Amino acid sequence: MYVQARDMHYKLAGMSMDPEMVIGMIAIVLGLVLAGYGLLPRSAHYDRAARLRVRTLDEARMTPLHVGLLVQPAIS
Repeated sequence: MYVQARDMHYKLAGMSMDPEMVIGMIAIVLGLVLAGYGLLPRSAHYDRAARLRVRTLDEARMTPLHVGLLVQPAIS
């Protein structure tokens, strides 16, 4: 409907919604709900994630591989 409203400068005021637009709006809401659900931690992995310890890079040891990555020439 939006693309078809080109001649009316994309103004959809006063138009009735067709089934495709209703399905699209439902898909948007359903997608937002599913994305929110996907961001929630699963209870089975929550305990393992709570025990995870993260160190800053200041505490990490410099290895020869790190030095190699720092001194290699930039490839365009």
